[in-house]
Amino acid sequence: MLSLPPEFIIFLDAFRQLFSVSVWASVQTLVMGAVLCQGNRTVSSALRSVGLEKDPKFRNYHNVLSRARWSSLAAAKILLGLLVCFFAPTGFLMFGIDETLERRSGKKIKAKGWYRDAVASQGNHVAKCLGLEWLCLMLIVEVPWSSRYWALPFWCLLQPSKTANQDAGKRHKTSIDWTIQALKALRRWEPMRGMILLADGGFASFDLLKECCRLHITLICRLRIDAKLYDFPPQLIKGKRGPKPKKGKLLPSLKVLAKDENQPWKKTVIAWYQEGDKAISYISGVALMHKTKHLPIAVQWVLVRVEGKKNPIAFYSNNVEFDALDILKRYMFRWNVEVTFEEARAHLGIETQRQWSDLAIARTTPCLFGLFSLICCAALSFYRNGELIPKGSAWYKKTEITFSDLMALMRRKTWANKYFNSENSPEQKLFTQDDLKVLISQLLNAA
Repeated sequence: MLSLPPEFIIFLDAFRQLFSVSVWASVQTLVMGAVLCQGNRTVSSALRSVGLEKDPKFRNYHNVLSRARWSSLAAAKILLGLLVCFFAPTGFLMFGIDETLERRSGKKIKAKGWYRDAVASQGNHVAKCLGLEWLCLMLIVEVPWSSRYWALPFWCLLQPSKTANQDAGKRHKTSIDWTIQALKALRRWEPMRGMILLADGGFASFDLLKECCRLHITLICRLRIDAKLYDFPPQLIKGKRGPKPKKGKLLPSLKVLAKDENQPWKKTVIAWYQEGDKAISYISGVALMHKTKHLPIAVQWVLVRVEGKKNPIAFYSNNVEFDALDILKRYMFRWNVEVTFEEARAHLGIETQRQWSDLAIARTTPCLFGLFSLICCAALSFYRNGELIPKGSAWYKKTEITFSDLMALMRRKTWANKYFNSENSPEQKLFTQDDLKVLISQLLNAA
């Protein structure tokens, strides 16, 4: 019988409390199948990869996602607790948040809508695609086996389209609404820890900024180059009647400042996303952001000109005590969220699942993203035991460990637990017909 490595079982066992005894057995089988199978991550593919394609009770495995009673929210809380305990036991918790599109179509998929396809869109050309939009929260941490930070997903929220909500008679929630709701839960789960939230320009909202201030969360976000920033209100004149001003004059646009060579530009070299070291010049300042019927909020803005790029880029943070360069360096960690999206699609089959049940759709993608983080937890034990090494060759000297190396090691140890355990002598390996069929099926999928 196939079994997952004990280094992985230790972390998976933390979720046992969410399921009944019968459902938990099916959960372990599906997780093992999701690790071993290649290509589409359907329930059927997972069962084939562990040799259960002829199991007459196959419906029980489908019911884990479509009918069984368990809470995705509780699973996200447990997973975050594991990640914090093993990867970020002290210091600030740094979170990345972003949206990703799962391309899906079908009459039975209710939450689908038309969204911008970031991969197909280029320049002024905006391509739209039919699918599901997910809001993903990830803990950005330093891992011992890599020189870069990794973004480990722990919570994915399905954002139904506006049309889907109208058809269902529900109030439509924007991505900002979902983000605020998620941040409130995060603060309840970690009431004493300092938090930093890294967000793209799509999250540059005054409402989100206000909520981050209320929850004592440091927000570092992209800023529109034409954003309106205000000076602080002038000193009050003694004896003057009337309402007290909440903000001062409108400051010059950052777009204008970017062309002003008389500004105190500072020059340095910084690791810029995935492009390596880049020479930049930047200026910064403290100003007020304002929205009608709300009190203004002080933010620190940073305007950056990158060598080789035509357009300047702006950032802001509600923590005015942060150094401008520190804001830039921290924001660069947000790129690891994009890396996780790409690796999850390549190695965990995101977008290949085919459930039509509303509940199964809402559960499957978060489970696959959660599997990414659980495998990274197991990688800690693999690394300490000296088993985690980059998969290179004579013509390719690979020095950086990637998620594909973690998946390869997980599969190798899973197969080794069955066929190369200590109970059988190394000279005598017996394979049943079912074992051979499973192995051949695995080889065909790999080809």
